[in-house]
Amino acid sequence: MEAPRILGVAAAGWLATTGCSSHSPDEVRPPPAELPYVEVRLPRSATAYHKYTSGLQHVMSQVRFDMDPADLPAWELTLPCRLGAIETDSPEFAHVGTNDRRWYKPERAKKHRGCAYHHGLLAASFLVDLSDSERVTFYGVLALD
Repeated sequence: MEAPRILGVAAAGWLATTGCSSHSPDEVRPPPAELPYVEVRLPRSATAYHKYTSGLQHVMSQVRFDMDPADLPAWELTLPCRLGAIETDSPEFAHVGTNDRRWYKPERAKKHRGCAYHHGLLAASFLVDLSDSERVTFYGVLALD
């Protein structure tokens, strides 16, 4: 009868380390002061900051965070590119070739604005999801070659 108890303990440990917790291994708490590579300060209201970086010679970072909609007008002026007009079709910005991060879903944005930036070895693509009136979700892909 000891085996079921051991199995139960193992299953509980597995559940604690998988997606059943509210904290993702890519979530950074507290959020950093700025976006990587572009030195853009995050708004004070930034929450749920997630970042995933891959690559060795060609480094790519995916970033996502939420912010208060009231912070967007001033914060967007600090971005290295200007966000376009509000769109409701499929987003053109902040896509990655291979995405296995459950928290990174720019394609779900139904109302959004975006822009792209290139300078030297840096390429970046930004999207702000305006679909939820209670919060703005920012998605960014920043790559260094």
